[in-house]
Amino acid sequence: MKPALYRFLLTCWLIVWLSMPGAAQTIGGTAQMSKDDRQPILVSEATRLSVLSEMRGMLESIQATLEASGQKNWQAAATAAEKSGLNAFQKMQATVAKELPEAYLTIAGQAHAAFDKVSKTALDDGRPITVSAGLAEAMKICVTCHQTYRFVLR
Repeated sequence: MKPALYRFLLTCWLIVWLSMPGAAQTIGGTAQMSKDDRQPILVSEATRLSVLSEMRGMLESIQATLEASGQKNWQAAATAAEKSGLNAFQKMQATVAKELPEAYLTIAGQAHAAFDKVSKTALDDGRPITVSAGLAEAMKICVTCHQTYRFVLR
């Protein structure tokens, strides 16, 4: 690529980037935080840590399911997804569940049920595209929850 064309394309890219909302504020690490309008859930530190651990487990399940699916190892994919299924949700400590609102628990239950569905799909269908589609559906539930709620320590 000729140097003049390279400079022109770089200049165009910078103009577009700088015209994006908030881009100028991010230069030098001075990004401004927006207001967090998500519904707060007041929890103890123990509950917060428990739920965050569960969420990390779900991310681990997603990663392991995708990896196994890519290798067409359907038993491993099913096992990885099942680790975050309803069985895991039902093992939640009663003290943790007491602190969480019913609406949150409903969404959480739906997310865990989606992992069970992915597990079944991996064994019954055995196609990476259907397993990925199932994980995408599970992630939609996760995203909805993360967009709706935030944990605040009591």
